[in-house]
Parts: sequence; structure tokens; C-alpha cells
Amino acid sequence: MSGDSYKERVRLKFAKYRQNNGLPLSILLIVLFVARDGVNSVLLAITGKLISNSEKEPKEVTFLESRQQGFGDLLFQTPIFEALSNSGYKVDVVILRKHFPILEGNPHIKRIYFWDDYFNILKLPFRNKGHVMFLGRNTLTETVFGLMFYRSKKVILDRNIKLWKKLFSQNHSIAWQELTKSYLDRNLKFDKPKIYLDLRESEINSLDNRKKIAVIAGVDKKEKRYAGTLSLINLIGQNSKFDLYLVGACDKNEEEKFLSYLNDPKKNLINKQNYSEAIRFLSSVNAVIGTEGSLVHVSTTLGVPTIVIEGRNKFWKYSNLEKTSNIVVASNNESPEQIFQKLKLFLS
Repeated sequence: MSGDSYKERVRLKFAKYRQNNGLPLSILLIVLFVARDGVNSVLLAITGKLISNSEKEPKEVTFLESRQQGFGDLLFQTPIFEALSNSGYKVDVVILRKHFPILEGNPHIKRIYFWDDYFNILKLPFRNKGHVMFLGRNTLTETVFGLMFYRSKKVILDRNIKLWKKLFSQNHSIAWQELTKSYLDRNLKFDKPKIYLDLRESEINSLDNRKKIAVIAGVDKKEKRYAGTLSLINLIGQNSKFDLYLVGACDKNEEEKFLSYLNDPKKNLINKQNYSEAIRFLSSVNAVIGTEGSLVHVSTTLGVPTIVIEGRNKFWKYSNLEKTSNIVVASNNESPEQIFQKLKLFLS
């Protein structure tokens, strides 16, 4: 607004005041009016300066994984890293070393650091700009660490509890993506979870071209176990068209239960593979059967035909997948015979 036009605006305003008030009060009101305009102008100038500075901030994000997260939880975050990278962000992540196979070879991540490797974590650069992203059930350690070492102008926190509850009542993995968009660039485009681990040399030999079936029998969490697993293993093992393998990790008492059903060290791989080996192995079989958990999410991410035995955790709700003919969902209330029939139809 030019100076002459503003003077005219003040004159008209003063004339209006004089119609309804005495001269002293009109003078006071016009002084307050001009002062308010002056304050607004200063605030606009400061805001413009801040916006200008923020636009110059480097597009960098440091992702701090909660140490309470599991393999499957981290797998659900891979669409976020890809979306940020494709939008021009440089992405660093801090994770537990055991979770490295989920991110190994990921081209969308610049650097990976490990919570449980003190010499490695000391290499973290001090960051005064960019963004820090806390996603997951963060403990006080991660929060204090992030706030002390990353004095970024924008710290991304999952602090909006109403938004959090609303999103998580709809879909677990989509919630992370929507939270990310609400704090960063709303134009971020998300894809599905991906695994970039080198899967070469993962072929396994099978006699007579039989279908290779991997049953995720080793499960640590009791609430995710299927009561009919042993009977299901027995049914599959007796079928001449199938070559049976057992995978997963569990306690010794659970492991011993499976020895009488499959004592072949080349096929009973429970507690005998690290996570990288398990991923490579699952990529080479014809079908996977297991309860909802990280290895099932690995097999579905890899596109391996999978039968998910669904318990308390609802598979389609807690995965970032659309319904596909490559995935069959069974209830943990179904009998081993019913699931075995689904397997035969699945591979027919």
C-alpha cells in the first residue's frame, strides 16, 4: 500500500471515529489503529524472514527408530524413506544393529547408525538444521538423545494424540505415512514396503520338483502362535507333492516340540538362521504359511505366495497391502485340515 493511500485510509478512519466519539477519544482510537497496523507490519516482516530462512534449510531427515520396534515395524517404514528420498531429502536412520537386514542395500538411505554400537553412534554428525523424526513408541533415551544432539529448527514428533488415535484406528502403516505428510511435505507419494537385500544364492534344492513349503513354526510371542501348527506340519510332511521346511525363532522348549516332526537339519531351520538368511530363504520357496508377524510380512513384501493365519492382529489392517490373489488369510480358529486344504487349492 502506498503512503498517500494509507494516509487517506487513516483520514477516513478518523472521520468515522469523530461521528461516534468526542475528539479526545477519536485521537486515542486512531493512534491505536496506526500502532496496530505498525505491529502487524513488523510481524509480517519477521514471518517472511523466517519463511525465507526455512526454505533455505537443507532437506535432511534423521529417523530415530524406537528400540522397542520389531523387524516388521521397521519394514513398514521403508515407504517413508523412499518417499522422502524421491522428494529430495537426504535420509539418515538410527536403528538396532539386528534390524539392519531390513534396510540393507536400501538406496533411499544415505547413512545407517546403530543404537547398540557406541563407536558407530559417535560418528553421528551434530545437526543444527534439517529435521529429526521420532516414529514409534520412543523411550526417554531416544527422545533425550534426539533433542540434545539434533538441535534442528523442526523436530518431528508424534505428539498429536488425536490425530494419532484417529489414524491408528484406521490403518497401522498408513498412519505413519499420514503423520509424516502432516509434518513435512504434503505432496510426498508413498509406495509399498520394499526389501533391497541381495537375494542371490538363495536357491534351495528340492527332490522331484516338489513344491517347497516354508512353515513359520518358530514364534517367540505366545499370543501369535497357532495351536494346530504341529498337526499342520504333519499333514504337509505326509503329502508327496510338498517339500517341507520349518523356519523362525523360539525358545528351546518350543523348538524341541518340532524335532519329532522334522528332525532333518537341512529342513528344520528353527533357530538356525539369522534374519538375512531367513529373508533369502523365504524368497526361494513356493509358498509360506505362518501367523501374522515379521516373517509373514517379509514373504508378502517379496511377493511369495503366503497363507496368513490371522489371530488378534488383523492382517489387512496391520499391513500396507491391498488384497491380492497372492495372499490367503485364514483364521486361527480354523482346523489344520482346513488350512491344509487352502494350501492345496492355493498351489493347484
